[in-house]
Amino acid sequence: MKGIVLALGLGLVVCTVQTASAQTSATGDAVAPSTTGSPLDQRMAALEKELDDMKMAQAEATGASKQPNNLTAMWDKGLKFETADKSFTLKVGGRLQWDMGMMQQDKANIKKFGNIADGMELRRLRVEMSGDIYNRSAYYAAQVDFAGAAVAVKDAFLGIRNVPVLGNVQVGNFNEEFGLERVTSDKYDLFMEYSLPVQAFTPDRNPGLEFYNSVFQDRLRYAATMVRDTGSTGIVSSDTGYAFAGRLTGLPYYADDGKKLLHLGVGYRHLTPNGDTMTISAVPEWHQSSKKFVSTGAITHVESADEGNFEAALLYGPFCVQSEYYMVNLDRDKGSVAKTGGPADFEGWYVEGSWFVFGGNRTYDKKMGYFARPNITNNFDIKGGTWGALELAGRYSSIGLNDSGAKVAGGKESDTTLGINYYLNPNMRVMLNWVHAMTDKPDNGNADIYMARFQVDF
Repeated sequence: MKGIVLALGLGLVVCTVQTASAQTSATGDAVAPSTTGSPLDQRMAALEKELDDMKMAQAEATGASKQPNNLTAMWDKGLKFETADKSFTLKVGGRLQWDMGMMQQDKANIKKFGNIADGMELRRLRVEMSGDIYNRSAYYAAQVDFAGAAVAVKDAFLGIRNVPVLGNVQVGNFNEEFGLERVTSDKYDLFMEYSLPVQAFTPDRNPGLEFYNSVFQDRLRYAATMVRDTGSTGIVSSDTGYAFAGRLTGLPYYADDGKKLLHLGVGYRHLTPNGDTMTISAVPEWHQSSKKFVSTGAITHVESADEGNFEAALLYGPFCVQSEYYMVNLDRDKGSVAKTGGPADFEGWYVEGSWFVFGGNRTYDKKMGYFARPNITNNFDIKGGTWGALELAGRYSSIGLNDSGAKVAGGKESDTTLGINYYLNPNMRVMLNWVHAMTDKPDNGNADIYMARFQVDF
């Protein structure tokens, strides 16, 4: 009945308009239509809108607006697109991290390394995209960094899902499966830079093949990678070689939808370099530092490197404690022992903790075995009287690169770091870090580093 009344109303309006347009002035000229919006014009617009609304409602009722191939855009802490059945998804994201820092050195440190300049830098400026296609049977990701002197490709891989036993299989450029802090995104790390052993012993992205899977309701996860080592790590080979890495993680305790959990893991990596020279080193947890306080220098006659690590993390509401231990063995040519020393062994570890004073908590990705975007419950809003979230953090890390039997004296360093993370919302945070770097050699001295980061990511 409503449609009949609407149709009659529109007909009456049309007839009236036609009659008005046919009127002429006394001179025979047509009268110009009104541009001021008469009540009749307003009523006509309202009736047309009501008709459009009826058509839209009918289309939604029949499913015409939810065709399988139509992408719907949404914001969920990032820009996402997906079809109604989620067979196709696309996430477009990026990150901007602006850093500044200064180092205060004692006299011995200045004498050894010279004055290390203060600085500011665009630490990361990345654009990224990822998604699923064809019933989520395949996936892809690409990430490019525009910070620094040259454009750098970070993630660039594609994969398939639901492979028996292996789970997900991917090929391309990606992070190797080795270490908790390394595989957790820098967007969600507690501190601005990696701890000493993670810098020195864990690889960055490399090209190759990977598989990973999670079982028992995602409480147990296993993964392995086989890559070509391109030297984008603290361990630098004189020529690119091949590396294999494996990681096994589990959640013996998981409660309250992941707000309380215990993560345990173990990892192994084997590297066979094409060359025979390797160097292991680390900066004092400040990316802009032009000097490395510990370094083995060139270790020659290396045939292979074997690395192992143990990782653990406890999340309990707003509190989190995380730790890792690393050990590295360099196997060297037996014929060179008398001249250059035997196999070399090094180690390093860190322990860190955090507390959300208010407004949030850390979160964990069960399928991937690492920490994800923090849950921020109160966005910064002066008018609304909400102030975001505040997180306090502390870390102690240590690395030893001395082995007298192998005739290597790379030094030992221990860093103490305190941090404040202030989250305006899930996509923006301000980070403040203080690092006290101490070396075992009196001639190397000590230093204090003060840093700040302004970050937005989505």
